[in-house]
Amino acid sequence: MKTFVPGQSYSFSAVVGFAEGAIAEKCGPQEIKVILGDMNMDGVLYTLDLALVRTYYKNGFPNRKLEYAADWNTDCEITEQDLAALQQYLLGVKTSV
Repeated sequence: MKTFVPGQSYSFSAVVGFAEGAIAEKCGPQEIKVILGDMNMDGVLYTLDLALVRTYYKNGFPNRKLEYAADWNTDCEITEQDLAALQQYLLGVKTSV
């Protein structure tokens, strides 16, 4: 299993797999490039991203790209674990996915 580095861009694709061939084929058919946790797509992880992922988690994601970005642990499900891991990263408790 690949270690995913927060702030690094990853490409989800059924053809090439996830981030150099790991697991994304079960997540979706099209290639989508995201930075894990970057919910406002500004290229930086910040507390606003955590607020946005919490809002989208509660009310629904406006698009698939944001769903992929919110999937912090890359298991193709958005859960409380993803939110907690992003929060831990932002607090400096955790340094990788």
